[in-house]
Amino acid sequence: MKNFDYERPSYPATWARMHKKGRVFYTSMGHRDDVWKSDIFQQVLLGGLAWAVGNVKAEVPANLKDVAPKASELPKEKK
Repeated sequence: MKNFDYERPSYPATWARMHKKGRVFYTSMGHRDDVWKSDIFQQVLLGGLAWAVGNVKAEVPANLKDVAPKASELPKEKK
């Protein structure tokens, strides 16, 4: 069986959400050295962490259906 994960529709690489009273920040970015040196990545990372620990107030409404409407769809297995 072939893994079709890389053929799936676009989905966020970085996101934040509330989970009950807790805060969740996730990013899959940062696998290469040049990404860690990027000012934009550093701003995203520091901002996400500051929000996650409660140092920054920001609304993080669920918007996955708006920004990546097909994110939950998986490709059908090819025969």
